[in-house]
Amino acid sequence: MPDAHLLGALNVRYVLSEFDIVAEGLTLQTTIGTTRIYENAFDAGRVQGGAIVLKSPNKIVIATNSSDKVGLAEIAYPGWIAIVDGVAVPVEQDGIFRTVTVTPGAHTLSLEFQPTLILGGTGIERPGLIAGHVSSVGSSMSRVTRSEWVWVSVFAILVMALTSVALPYWLGAYGCQLALFGICDRRQ
Repeated sequence: MPDAHLLGALNVRYVLSEFDIVAEGLTLQTTIGTTRIYENAFDAGRVQGGAIVLKSPNKIVIATNSSDKVGLAEIAYPGWIAIVDGVAVPVEQDGIFRTVTVTPGAHTLSLEFQPTLILGGTGIERPGLIAGHVSSVGSSMSRVTRSEWVWVSVFAILVMALTSVALPYWLGAYGCQLALFGICDRRQ
C-alpha cells in the first residue's frame, strides 16, 4: 500500500490506481473508467517555509518569511546554488531534498542551476573541436593552399564562437526553452 505521508513529502497530491486503495490520507475523488483517482491529504506542497514567485527549468525564486529552513520537494541534485537577498549561501540536504537555512524575517531566495560539470565540459569541447579541425584540414594540405586553410580555420573558429554566445541568445529571444543543461530560458 502507498504511504501517503511519504508521497506528500514528494509533493504528490493525486494517486491514480487501477485497484482500490485503503490508506490513511488517501480519499477517492472520482473514477474514470477503471482508473480511480485519490487525493492525498498529506501533500506538503512544493515549498515548505515560503512561496514560489518564479519557476523556470533552471531557476526558482521563493519569497520567504521563515526563520529556519526553506525546503523544496525536489531532489537534492548537485549544481544548484542558493542566493538569499543577494548573498550566496550553501544549499543543504534534508534526506533527498534541497533545503536552505535563512535568518528570521522576510527574504528573497533564488535557487539557480549552474552545473559545473556541463560548464566545464564546454570549455574542453571548444579546444577539442579546434584541434580536430586543424588535424583534418592539415592532413589534406596537399589539396588545399595555405591561404585557403587559414580562411577555413578562421571561419571554423568564428562559427564556434557564435554558437557559444550568439546562438543561445538568439534562441532565447524566440522563446526557446532548452532547459536541458540550462542553455537558455527566456523567463529568467
